[in-house]
Amino acid sequence: MGWNWESDDGSEYHEGYLLGVLGDGTIPVYRDMPLQMTFMGGYWSGGLPDDPGQDPAWVLSACDCNGRRENGWRGTQVPYDRTVHGDHDPEDGYAQWQAHIAQVEASIVPAPIADAIGALFDALNDDALRARSPLAILDALKGVRRGLDEQIRAVVRHAQAQGSSWEQIGRKLGVDEQRARALYGEAEPAASGRDAPWRQQ
Repeated sequence: MGWNWESDDGSEYHEGYLLGVLGDGTIPVYRDMPLQMTFMGGYWSGGLPDDPGQDPAWVLSACDCNGRRENGWRGTQVPYDRTVHGDHDPEDGYAQWQAHIAQVEASIVPAPIADAIGALFDALNDDALRARSPLAILDALKGVRRGLDEQIRAVVRHAQAQGSSWEQIGRKLGVDEQRARALYGEAEPAASGRDAPWRQQ
């Protein structure tokens, strides 16, 4: 049994596990299928007759990323010694997988934000609503545009605090590093929902 993680919206599913690496650097595979064998809890996943008959020299943290088992994420090899680890998995293997999942989580737009953006555009795509009061909607969208710029500044500040470079920030915004720095180099706190420009009369 591996380690499991799923995103809130179900779009991402990851199962982590440890592969056993023999002393010659090979990873055993099942006899009746071209899948690499896991080694967790001190045992090979295949059992007899697939068991290679020896303990691995290392274990390799790996992940079945959205069904991409053979082409999924791989960590780095960690030494395995039964006299030290027994039927326990080396902690470094799980720690590597956790770090991988942290990167996955950081790449996913949080569900409340994705849902709110989706709801906004769903409403804006309603032609009947647009025809009802176009000038009022334009006025509201002017505030949304100003408010989004303030929100971007706040998010940029968080990205910088987490070590993101201006090159990375610019790439996400669709501009080069110099433009991103010029636009958001002095990021200010964003307006709260209560004081946001699109709520002001």
